[in-house]
Amino acid sequence: MLVVPGGGTGHPGAEDASAQFLAAAKALAESGIEVRYVGPAGAVDAGVSAFFQPLGALAQTELATLMRHARLIVVNGGSTLLAGDCLRAACVAVPIAGDQRERIRRCVAAAWPWQAPLAAAEICGEGAGLVARRIFAGGVGRARAGSRLADGVEIALSALDRYIESA
Repeated sequence: MLVVPGGGTGHPGAEDASAQFLAAAKALAESGIEVRYVGPAGAVDAGVSAFFQPLGALAQTELATLMRHARLIVVNGGSTLLAGDCLRAACVAVPIAGDQRERIRRCVAAAWPWQAPLAAAEICGEGAGLVARRIFAGGVGRARAGSRLADGVEIALSALDRYIESA
């Protein structure tokens, strides 16, 4: 499982968002679920569990690679959620800002993702429940087959290839 709180700070009412994600990640790891946590390195102690791997902040390319290979991702409701959709990842979406609630609501109405409120126990419960039911990336593609979102990097590279070949 990959836990990515994203920005998580500076949003009124969500000042402790990163702390909630981190607490959920630690609890999931303590329950025996392998968790990689992408977030502020200073807030993480690696000795929580053998199943907990703190990664600190990552470049977007590294994060995209991890997301592409993750079985389940816990994300906020911003750009990380939309990236997860493009990658057809199984996600638990947690709103940390006002605009994210509506984005998550629309995605859930389209049968994806799962959601949890900004509370460590709730995030942990939803993530653990999906793991217990073995709902991972491979099982969500069919539910979202009608989505028109795609990986924009691949589209751009393909267009550049066609342009270069025609020159």
